[in-house]
This record gives sequence, structure tokens and C-alpha cells, in this order.
Amino acid sequence: LKTISEFDYPKILNNVLPPSIRVLGWCPVSSEFSARFSCKQRTYRYFFPRRNLDLGAMARGLRHMMGRHDFRNMCKMNCEQVYNFERVIKSGKVVSPQRIHSVSTDDDGDDEESPSVREADPGADDSPRDVCHVEIVGQAFLWHQIRCIMSVLFYVGRGLESH
Repeated sequence: LKTISEFDYPKILNNVLPPSIRVLGWCPVSSEFSARFSCKQRTYRYFFPRRNLDLGAMARGLRHMMGRHDFRNMCKMNCEQVYNFERVIKSGKVVSPQRIHSVSTDDDGDDEESPSVREADPGADDSPRDVCHVEIVGQAFLWHQIRCIMSVLFYVGRGLESH
């Protein structure tokens, strides 16, 4: 009796990927599945050093991105393949080792309301060397949309743009 075992795809792929890119897992899908068209939602995490950024201001800026919007000014234009620039962002977080600022489409839309803040490690002190990240959950994204959103949030975090 021959035992069939699957390849350890994460190990195989991680051996050829640069250390900054890691495969954490995989699962089989049907042949009809399309990573581009079958997904109901996607999650992006954009990592960055805290430096002198105001993470609370970044979260308040991110709050304006929640919901359904035309993001044609927040992407790299690909007019030959994309005709609809409207996308839905469901939720977002600005995360540091100390706290998590959360925003979502469930918020009542009052622009003055602050994002919810939860302490992650109340004993930890803020440091410019903290590795932080912004997590954005949406239905689909445009080409370079997250990069463009992060550029705006970095301006807000540095106080160069208002939230």
C-alpha cells in the first residue's frame, strides 16, 4: 500500500523566496476558483516603522476611506482593463505594539467620532523603532490602491495633511 503525501509547499516556496516574503500556508481549491474574481474579501497589511507618525491621526484619516467610494484618484490608472473605480473598504486598523485603532463601515459616519482604540500592551512604551501596520479589509482593490492610500495616511501621520 503506497501512501500519498502532499508536498510541503510553504517550505518549498520559502526556500526560493527572499526572506522578506514568506508563505505561511495554503489550501486546495476547485479548478473554477480564481484568486482575482472568486474572493469575497481581501486583507492587506502594510508594515512600516513608527518613526514620528501620529497613529491616531492616521486612523482618523483611514476612517474617511471606509465604505463605497470612487478610488480613481487613489490608484495607478489602468483604463484599458478597469472601467469601474468604485470599491468598498469594509474595515481598517492602525496597529502598534501598544494599541489598535479600529475603524469600520459599521461606524455611524460622524466624521468627528474617533476610531475605537484598544490597548494591545499597556505596559509598553511608544518607540520610533516600533514596527506598526495598517490593515485594510475590502471587497477588491485597484492597482496600487493600498500604496496610494498609505501615502496619504503617511502625510496625515506627519501632520502634513489634515484628517
